[in-house]
Amino acid sequence: MKNKITLFLLFCLIFLHFSGTIIGTEKTITENDSTYLEALQRDTWNYIDFYLSPVTGLPCDSNKQSIFTNTTNIGLYLSCLCMAHKLGYIETKDAALRIERILNSLDKFENWNGLYNNWLDIDGNYKVKKGLNNISDYNKLPAGLIMVGEEFPQFSKQVNGFLGKIDWAIFYEPNRNKIYYEYDIVSKITSSPVYISRGEDKILWLFLAVGSKKIPVKIWKDLDEVMDKKYGFEFFMPGWQGGGIFMQYICGLFIDNTATPLGYSAVNFAVAQIAHARKIGSSVWGWSAAEGPDGQYYGWGKIRDEIITPHASVLAIEFFPEQVIENLRNLEKLGVRKPLNINGIDHNFGFRDSINIKTGEISNTYLLLDQAMIFLSLTNFLNNQMVRKTFAKNALVSNAYKLIPEYHPTKTEILNFKSYLNELQIPFVGITVTKNPDKEYFEPGENVELIFNYNNDSNIKRNNCFLEWETIENLSKTTLSSGTLNVSITEKAKSEDIHLLLKIPQDIPRDSEIKIRITLKDSNGKEINFYCENVYLRMHLDLSGTWLFRTGSNPDCTETSIDERDWKKIYVPASWEYEGYKNYNGFACYRKHFIVPKELRESWKNYELELVIGNINDADEVFLNGKQIGWSGSFPPNIVSARGKERKYLIPSELIKYQADNLITVKVFNSDVFGGINKLPILIRPVEE
Repeated sequence: MKNKITLFLLFCLIFLHFSGTIIGTEKTITENDSTYLEALQRDTWNYIDFYLSPVTGLPCDSNKQSIFTNTTNIGLYLSCLCMAHKLGYIETKDAALRIERILNSLDKFENWNGLYNNWLDIDGNYKVKKGLNNISDYNKLPAGLIMVGEEFPQFSKQVNGFLGKIDWAIFYEPNRNKIYYEYDIVSKITSSPVYISRGEDKILWLFLAVGSKKIPVKIWKDLDEVMDKKYGFEFFMPGWQGGGIFMQYICGLFIDNTATPLGYSAVNFAVAQIAHARKIGSSVWGWSAAEGPDGQYYGWGKIRDEIITPHASVLAIEFFPEQVIENLRNLEKLGVRKPLNINGIDHNFGFRDSINIKTGEISNTYLLLDQAMIFLSLTNFLNNQMVRKTFAKNALVSNAYKLIPEYHPTKTEILNFKSYLNELQIPFVGITVTKNPDKEYFEPGENVELIFNYNNDSNIKRNNCFLEWETIENLSKTTLSSGTLNVSITEKAKSEDIHLLLKIPQDIPRDSEIKIRITLKDSNGKEINFYCENVYLRMHLDLSGTWLFRTGSNPDCTETSIDERDWKKIYVPASWEYEGYKNYNGFACYRKHFIVPKELRESWKNYELELVIGNINDADEVFLNGKQIGWSGSFPPNIVSARGKERKYLIPSELIKYQADNLITVKVFNSDVFGGINKLPILIRPVEE
């Protein structure tokens, strides 16, 4: 950037205050609350044990009863079954019959040294296809087998046989101290070496691998510790949009993270979610990957404020029991725990998978993954860490605890962790930000005024603070400008409008996005826990989000007037494997309707436009309003892959409609894994001169 953004701070004060509510107390829950949770625990088990394949005994992925289930589901089901047996929900004979059927089924599936495809056919098709699998989905299966071996000694020999096959060492890349994240059981290869993040659900796999003594404990020193921050609370990436809160909590169902870096991160993540609910004015909270009421799976990169899932808050119940119980009761008032009617009979299965708090719609779906996380969280909380204690009996697990230094907290470190938890407070956010002109898209060189105001209804006041602001350009990740202003916070005060004027650089690229970040710090320069309003200014039309989708060659899919009622909704960008089309290869078609925003109509008429698509696997043909504007690679019979190539297609000026609906159609052929439109950016922008 040659030019810097010029900021004129006319009069600026921003206020945020703590609610004063202490949220991490060690108070004992009431008998009424305990009874409530125990009933939910039992209802949730009723669902978990309901949808099982009569052929293999494997649990269904959801009550939709797809023919495929994930190895995560199998491992979590086995863990729940063991705990249900301990709790007296199921007799020993019945539990043993279920376990025996699953173990025998696993023995029939093709595998490579105890490694299975992530998705398995529940109806007995034991043949597997070539393709990449990942250790994130796999690691709960060995965890479930460990639980079986400890709870049911009669199966320990068979379980140890499964676990003993796993060659943990083949996942280790010693030159860079990395872990191979993916594997193919047909080709017998591992691939994609990564530094595992502390905030990922791969941690359980790494924990067990270290416990096997086949991977050195030094791997722990190179864990990725990149942090995200919301409302002043830091937590490990992949964070809010990396699948949500379950990513950091699911491994903690089995491993005790007290006083570890991940333990602090998990606490902060939950506090940030509670604060976010206050900020958006929601009576309920809990953001994590879930199936929405519309049937879409809102996972990685797709977490939405309006989609709230009960499992997200239950995961944090041991840290914040009062807040979680209140949240569950509020969700129940909204109808999220209503029974499921099957053939005229109501079944109490606990909570549905989600609610859209904007529309009030409630999901008809129960996901085994999410129900199991609820059940195991409640089991740990209500039954003296029963899951973790059973898991810890295994030699593989006890080895890991001994070898990894952070799992040896001192008494002082444990007391410090509890003290941190007990003193946490939820920041209340009384700040709004508007833009003048009030629009989303801007022109290079344009002046923009940001208008802030706050409302403090507390008696809290803070002196000698300072406001720090910066503007960041998203392409280069560079700070364009910054500044500070000394402020003192007054009690019971409502502010006048606060004005911040900026000028967008004339030479800024049109695919840029400028973020304005404002933080409040105390006199020592320490950031005060509060909501930081991030404001974005864009110069392009972002097309990521919900598209229409259909598999197959679809010869008429480029027509503008076809009936779209039976087309599925899919999130873009994302490989279609992650959108419910597991193991699909072949043709597919995407459709996206859009209207050019009013603020872009005049400026775009002065430029040649282009459509930019980050990556499509493998070949594509792209159409705008029924006319082809480009292609990359080629379709069968003469297949040419353009995998990895960024698509940039010029848009003829006569094709774009400025006051009517436009339609982009993308025909795709994919011959291997990770099909479809799967990387950012996806946008329309003027071509740079």
